[in-house]
Amino acid sequence: EGWCRRTVQDLPPQTLLALDQIRFLEADDRTQSVQEWLTTFLAQQVKSVEAQQVKGLLRTDRGLFLFPGVPLDGVIEFSLGDVKIKTILVHRQLSDHSAAFRRTLQYLETHAKRQQPVAPRPQALRCLGSLPILNELARSILATRGFNNVESVESLQPGQHQLGNDLQGFYLRTLPSVELKGNVIDLRKAISGLLEPVLDFVEWPTVEVPKTIASTPMQRKELDERREKLLREDEKLRQEQQRLRAHQELYDQEQQVLDRVAIVGRKLVEQLGRSLPWEEVARNPAEFTSRQVLLWCEEEEIVAEMMRSLGNVPKRLWVNPNDYRESDDLLRLDINTYCSYAKDGNWIVTTHSRQHLEQLVSVIFTEQQRVQAINRQREQALEGIKRSLQQLQQRKEQLALHWIYVSLQQTLSPHLTN
Repeated sequence: EGWCRRTVQDLPPQTLLALDQIRFLEADDRTQSVQEWLTTFLAQQVKSVEAQQVKGLLRTDRGLFLFPGVPLDGVIEFSLGDVKIKTILVHRQLSDHSAAFRRTLQYLETHAKRQQPVAPRPQALRCLGSLPILNELARSILATRGFNNVESVESLQPGQHQLGNDLQGFYLRTLPSVELKGNVIDLRKAISGLLEPVLDFVEWPTVEVPKTIASTPMQRKELDERREKLLREDEKLRQEQQRLRAHQELYDQEQQVLDRVAIVGRKLVEQLGRSLPWEEVARNPAEFTSRQVLLWCEEEEIVAEMMRSLGNVPKRLWVNPNDYRESDDLLRLDINTYCSYAKDGNWIVTTHSRQHLEQLVSVIFTEQQRVQAINRQREQALEGIKRSLQQLQQRKEQLALHWIYVSLQQTLSPHLTN
């Protein structure tokens, strides 16, 4: 592709040039091919070296030398920079007849690390601890490492317990008033440290082991940042939830009052629909022959005149509608007693009284609908916050499980070298 002209002095020390990288050489005041130069050079040497054994040229502090410079199977040791080469083997000479091959076998036999006998794995493993989710995570990790006979032990009777020789125990979380003996690896201190940042982060008794858990490496800094972010979201949602609940209590109380007033209002409207107009009775009171009558009128003089006109009615009662100026005032209205007057008699109502009472009832129904709409909106908002908190709880659990799973892997790994 391209080439450059270089002298021996241009090459840095410890440079090795393959022969196929050299286009030609200048020697004896003339330009020669590599093969021509090598044949001439080797013919001048006292020690016989075959041309095919020469693979390159090596630049050293003392000059330029053939590489390897001796028969390939005669190389015992040489250095190239920081690299020490013990021997060079020729592929076609890999047999007991090659001294270099025999030296290599002897070196490997002397220095090769002999595999030490490995103690057999215990037949069964036990993950012992008072936190069920921790035991289950440990069991899951052990399963991925080829341990199939693994059980979780969440409680033991108080006292001393001896694990058999065929059992290997991993003590993860203190069991109250329990002392374990036998083949037990006590990891409680390490586990306590890894649990510390997430122990109060979620409600562990309700957490279940998911089908998949994130197992990517996580540093404590990343955990703290993600945890604080989730805690801020949680606090914000709960403050909004508390605010909505406080308002809802007030509107619930108002709703209860309006519901009671609405009952009175419906009865009132029903009886007003059956009542007699005041003006009609006033024109001919002698024709009114009921046993009892309830008079709705705002002016006392007009009522007195009607009372005299209805002298033949045994039971007469007057109600001033102006006594009920606000819708809530209708709760003071003895609606059941007033309705009883309509059973064996009737209501006689002035136009003003009718309009006033109907207006009060209309306000009641309108206000009732308004409060109901507000309560529905607040219920929907609270339901939305509830769902958001549930989703947030899942994210918190996923983060906590991720942290524990990865940390637990690191804690268990040194004890699973078998």
